[in-house]
Amino acid sequence: MHPLQLSECTKKHAPIVAGPVTAAERELAVFVSSIRDCLGSEQTRFLTEIWLDELASMDFMPEPSSPNWRLVTLAASARLASRLIDVQNHRAPLRAAEAA
Repeated sequence: MHPLQLSECTKKHAPIVAGPVTAAERELAVFVSSIRDCLGSEQTRFLTEIWLDELASMDFMPEPSSPNWRLVTLAASARLASRLIDVQNHRAPLRAAEAA
């Protein structure tokens, strides 16, 4: 399980952090749903983990109403594109778990 669990945060702290969590979840949902259509619904968890990993690696947390949440999606998209290129060139599986 990924260390950042937005749905758990929403359940526990919705009144306190509803703004940033809502913006983050909305951006995550857009990322996952747009790519899931190409890769298939079985990749939903993998796509979510990519996005959350990028969020965790950021040097700053975007402000609640900031358009900077899109930066997380852009970084996640770049990471996914790199993985897909590696898969296409037979250098790596799409997910690390497939290597084992």
